[in-house]
Amino acid sequence: MDHSNASLEEKIDTLTKIILGVNTKVIEATKKIDENFEILDNKIDALQSQLDGLHIESKTGFADVKHELKKIQKVSNYSEEYENLLKIAK
Repeated sequence: MDHSNASLEEKIDTLTKIILGVNTKVIEATKKIDENFEILDNKIDALQSQLDGLHIESKTGFADVKHELKKIQKVSNYSEEYENLLKIAK
């Protein structure tokens, strides 16, 4: 019976070591997962900041483009207005 008790104790020791090893691996993996989520969260915050900046810049940019288009429209209408004046003058 001593032999079977010793064998059981060896098996229990082996299983305990395996369980502790698995537990250690789970803890390490959990820490890595947490780190990855923190990195992703930081990257998402950075992207959100960039999007906010683009939104502000695009409003200003579109206002500038609209202003320039109005200038072009005024200049491009000169030829039409001149032709209309010539027709009226006849």
